[in-house]
Amino acid sequence: MSIRIKDLPFEANPSPIDLIAIHDDSSGEERNVSLGSIALAVESEVIDRIVKVQVEDEGVKLNPTGVSTINFTGPGVTATPEVGDPNYANVLIRDKIVTNLLYVSEDGDDANDGLTLDSAKGSIRSALRAAGQFYTYEELAQAPTDPNIGTLTLNPQRHFNLLKDAGNQIGANREFIVEECWAYALTQITTPFFINNPVKGKRDLGTVLDSIVADMKNGGNLSTVRAGQAFYNKAGALDYIDTILSETSTALAYLRNLMVAAMRNWDWVSRCNITAASNNVTVLDDLGTIGFLEGMQIPSLGRTVTRIVDGTTLQLDAPAGTTANNTQLLFELPAGGGFGTGFLAVKDLTLPDDVGHLNRGETECSSVAHAVLNFFGILNTVLTTSKDAVTTSLPPEGVTVFVKAGSYLEENPLEVHANSSVIGDNLRIVTVKPLNLEQDLFHVNNGSYIAGMSFRTVDNVDFPKAIVAFPEASGAGQIYESPYVQNCTNFCPLSTGLKVDGSRSLGLKSMVLDAFTQFNPGGIGCHLLNQGYTQLVSMFTICSDKSVFAESGGSCSLTNSNSDFGIYGLFSEGLSPLLLEYTVFGNYQDNAFEYLIRGADLENFPPYLGLVGAPKEVFYVVSEVRVNSPGSGYVDEPTVVFEPPLGVQGITAEALATTVSGVVTAIEVLSEGGQYTLSQTEDYEDPIYGKTRKVLRDSEYTINHGVGSGLEVKVFMEPVFYTVKKVERLTGLTPPTFKVEFEENIPFPVEDGDTIQFYQPSFIVSSSHTFEFVGGGTDLLSALPAGGATFNPDNEAISLNGGRVAVTSSDQGGNFRIGEGIFINSARGEIQGEDFERSLFSIMSPFIIALGE
Repeated sequence: MSIRIKDLPFEANPSPIDLIAIHDDSSGEERNVSLGSIALAVESEVIDRIVKVQVEDEGVKLNPTGVSTINFTGPGVTATPEVGDPNYANVLIRDKIVTNLLYVSEDGDDANDGLTLDSAKGSIRSALRAAGQFYTYEELAQAPTDPNIGTLTLNPQRHFNLLKDAGNQIGANREFIVEECWAYALTQITTPFFINNPVKGKRDLGTVLDSIVADMKNGGNLSTVRAGQAFYNKAGALDYIDTILSETSTALAYLRNLMVAAMRNWDWVSRCNITAASNNVTVLDDLGTIGFLEGMQIPSLGRTVTRIVDGTTLQLDAPAGTTANNTQLLFELPAGGGFGTGFLAVKDLTLPDDVGHLNRGETECSSVAHAVLNFFGILNTVLTTSKDAVTTSLPPEGVTVFVKAGSYLEENPLEVHANSSVIGDNLRIVTVKPLNLEQDLFHVNNGSYIAGMSFRTVDNVDFPKAIVAFPEASGAGQIYESPYVQNCTNFCPLSTGLKVDGSRSLGLKSMVLDAFTQFNPGGIGCHLLNQGYTQLVSMFTICSDKSVFAESGGSCSLTNSNSDFGIYGLFSEGLSPLLLEYTVFGNYQDNAFEYLIRGADLENFPPYLGLVGAPKEVFYVVSEVRVNSPGSGYVDEPTVVFEPPLGVQGITAEALATTVSGVVTAIEVLSEGGQYTLSQTEDYEDPIYGKTRKVLRDSEYTINHGVGSGLEVKVFMEPVFYTVKKVERLTGLTPPTFKVEFEENIPFPVEDGDTIQFYQPSFIVSSSHTFEFVGGGTDLLSALPAGGATFNPDNEAISLNGGRVAVTSSDQGGNFRIGEGIFINSARGEIQGEDFERSLFSIMSPFIIALGE
């Protein structure tokens, strides 16, 4: 689009320009407008365009600076002379829907504003940190709830980055802060219900910290409000802490102090009044004693803070020894904190020394401290008023960073703000490289979007970190719109393409991916852990150690994807920690599948689809008898004799050895048995899979060698869980009673008063998956069949320690699999597999019997 502005003909020369015409060359339209009220209309789909403006009087071109009365109005519209040609002006027209737009180019400069391609930034990091210019202070931090604080004004751009940096510093100290806060709470609180629940207490402190940090970094108050609402039950009443609200408030107040202190890097200068003979210090700064901690030291006095008396007074371990008013004192916290928990505070050593930079009276530092207080005020309002006492506000509209063709060496991690995007021209011409090899490349938050680029390392060195992950230290807060990675390629050796750690986010704990090719030798395509979840479409991994790796309750759905070469395809291991545990109501015979359960929290936290249950206790079966030493000289096959399991109605396992020339080549498990107990197993570090697994104790089996010797084995065990199929609340029963239906029959009796434990399994569900030469290795040349590589179809899908894989797939030969039990041999036209044979046997047996009769 080109807009030409010129005056209409008139006789006086020179004449006042009081009427001009706007001509749109693309449409041929021309309209007259009055000078001083020119409004340039822009279509809604406009992204960004620069138009040339020419002003003429009787054919004479006028310098646009000489017609300054012309007003170009509208969002983002400016008029400036074009360098080198004073007869033209560049007018940048940007529609409101893409106002938050920044450019990055290889020949740009970080000193530029990034608002146009001509003034592009030189790095993605600089563009992301410039996003604050598009926001207001109120969007970044909620208005203070304390009327005595007053609203602080600060440049939003500066405040934006201060909040992010403060959030990262608090997050880096998360473990120390939680432990220090709990240790302090135990010195102030004696209520048994509070002090006897350290696991839940520390969990809740950590959740509050994560939520406030997320809102500090992303804007809005959603995470903080939801953290408070989590203490309410479904009926809308405060629960769980309703009897210890005062104790909870005490702990949260000290958590607030710890977070403010961490934001200030654990030391600062404060204005105080001290008296020689007094142990008390009066703090004069606007926030008083907020942010001060027990155990802080005052080097100039040689004293230590032993108690926070009130909002303005600190108590020292000895009299100050000198009298002074309005004197500046440096306070600093020892690395080990004030309670000797064994955890250490983390200082940002890149910051300048204490005095001056972190003086708590400075406006910038104080504004961030006020923001922390604001969020704690919001949390307190929710806890002390009602679940819906505070209206939630979402993070503001994000920024879009367009990355032009080039190679960018970036100081990582690059944190993509909530609802913001980083979009490259295309993955063939935009390359992003990490400068820090021990830090993730991109950190994403709610609604983040990354597309159109490739990732490499300088000189192709190893990068044992993630390309895309949630913020490692501070977390991502509430995820209600999944971060999205699309149309990218990862070339970084040893890297993890997508890391979805549920412990670093709240809400959905999810990401999504589409069209992500990864040639990352020895790395992981997608790593899911701590109940993180993702949907993956068209992810192609080449030479990865694991294509998809799910552990500790992580799960995903995977469609239309490939696993080529590498070591393992889909690898699922373990479960989440114990999530729920309820008591069985009634007695049930073996092979039942429906049970009634009761529990105090059942109304608010019932079991749900996707969980697995373990009635009575977790039992084990034999999954593998691995030959560690094959022995020699065997005339007959040696036998492995198992001791009976200790569970009720247990079934003893059976195994059969195969020998070739007197050497044991394999031992097949004929019967996995049932109801082996935890006491019959022990932990073993599996050198093949690199995981801790349960094995049967040596005392629980015997090897009968006969003629021959030297056979040594390890008997691997797998836990048995049952899949939740349906959950139904029964009405009219007290206490609340639910019926749980499992997919499988449970082959032992369950009695009234027994418990059922519920976990979330690590679970990979994949359809239309292609495995090619999996097990061939992580070096492409040697992994190729032409290079003599061998592959292992058993490595295509691995399930360990309760993890699960459900997959339909094809391999390099066109053979089709459904799960692990049905195999369609394309070349032979045969259907094979244990599940198929078992099904066929069950169908044909009645006919065979009938024919026999």
